[in-house]
Amino acid sequence: MRMLHRAGALALTLLIALPSAAAAAERPPAPNDPYYSEQWALRAEAANGVDLLETWRFGQGAGIVVAVLDTGVTDHPEFAGRVLAGYDFVSDPTRAGDGDGRDANPRDEGDWVTADDVASRRYGSGCSETRDSSWHGTHVAGTILAAANNGTGIAGIAPLAQLLPIRVMGNCGGSLSDLIDAMRWAGGLTVPEVPENPTPAKLLNISLVVESACSAALQSAVDELSARGVVIVTAVGNENTEASRFAPANCIGTLTVGASAVSGDRAPYSNYGTAVDLSAPGGTDARGGAIVSAYDEGRTIPTQSSYASRAGTSMAAPHVSGVLAAILAAEPDLPRADLLTLLFRNLAPFPAGSNCAQRVGLCGGGLISGARLYAAFSARVAPLVAYSAVAELAIGASTPVSATIDGTAATLTLETPTICSLAAGSVTAIASGTCILRSTRAGSAATQPVNLGITIVVPGNTPALSLVLPQLLKVGMRVDPVITTTSDAPPTLTSRTPRICKVGASGRVRAIAVGACKIRIEVAATATYAARKLTITVRTSR
Repeated sequence: MRMLHRAGALALTLLIALPSAAAAAERPPAPNDPYYSEQWALRAEAANGVDLLETWRFGQGAGIVVAVLDTGVTDHPEFAGRVLAGYDFVSDPTRAGDGDGRDANPRDEGDWVTADDVASRRYGSGCSETRDSSWHGTHVAGTILAAANNGTGIAGIAPLAQLLPIRVMGNCGGSLSDLIDAMRWAGGLTVPEVPENPTPAKLLNISLVVESACSAALQSAVDELSARGVVIVTAVGNENTEASRFAPANCIGTLTVGASAVSGDRAPYSNYGTAVDLSAPGGTDARGGAIVSAYDEGRTIPTQSSYASRAGTSMAAPHVSGVLAAILAAEPDLPRADLLTLLFRNLAPFPAGSNCAQRVGLCGGGLISGARLYAAFSARVAPLVAYSAVAELAIGASTPVSATIDGTAATLTLETPTICSLAAGSVTAIASGTCILRSTRAGSAATQPVNLGITIVVPGNTPALSLVLPQLLKVGMRVDPVITTTSDAPPTLTSRTPRICKVGASGRVRAIAVGACKIRIEVAATATYAARKLTITVRTSR
């Protein structure tokens, strides 16, 4: 069984250009989380950081599900209210530490190893060092989506995103087969003997590596997930060697992340080479150089939520996952290929003189930059949209309707089939109301999305409507009005002068004072007839 280990040191004819909602977003103020001042990788003044505030111009991840495949997570307050029902894929009951194998509880039970565990080979011959619990998954998740502006702890990059915790590692690692099943389940694929995932993720963060070629089963999982539009963000490992030696980073189609230091240099532990796509802050152990995130104080089992600083490519990968979650919050339908194109075209260059700049291909194509990404995203071209449609259509009538996007005929879909029908480019009104047609096109790395709505009012047939009352009413007199209408809606009567006359529950009109009595009759709109109302005036006397 191949063992995984943590990658961290821990009618109208209109021509319109549809604007991007994100294009007008303002740069928000800094969050009030007390440890934000220590999150060097997120602050604008860190030349080689993400620039959190520019990233937040996209949004803060609302509506986006991010799966963290790791040691599980603790019940940390930074995730409160946003943790989805994940799964524990650790199949070895001994390694799982929770008394069973796979189950529906992805809680991090702790992954400590004692001297007795090593001596007895409790977790196998490859487990040869004692250690306290790492709370690795909690730390990784915190960077991605810890709450922000709550006056506590840290700020996550996508603090409104939802966390799908998936446990694939227990005491002293995990298995590649468990990881493959977990990846498939996280992205919405079927896994035998595991319930379907009701909330599949668009982003998978895997801060884990195994020294191995990418197996056929692992590559197949990556291929199937990629075809579904899922982005798999992976750390490249901390062995200071060629990243191509480690899976899943060496699988085709994963987004591989190396670690950079405050200076923008490659972190000395980070794996490197052609298998690295880009770099992100992973930090170093130098004072102030590590990545602070969510943690737990327990040395074995969880005891008290806290915060800690760690360094590693495990800490670099979630910076990328967080930024991508923010982008997708602004445009959830942005295709995977265009999301990656946008990312790769707008990486920040490595600082002049850095080891990454001096050796092309050592650290990937550049550094993740929320500022550069937002500038490119908001500068995308707005498509030219034209459509032709009437503003109003009578029941039973038909009219041609069409739309083009950048000169190419657009497909229209009908949203109101009870009001109108659409066939062969023609709309027919069948009931009164508002007929709505829509055409959408996903955005790309260069163009904004299209969400065109065409509305046609169907007023319905005008019903006949009359109200007859005596021209003079004596005070105290009650009369039954004569009502005539062709509408299939029941008529309603109301007095517009309640101090002069009133309408009873039975519809009778009663004069109560001398003056001008005004009575309104109206019928509501129906599928066949339009709404109509009229008011008549009669005199009252003693």
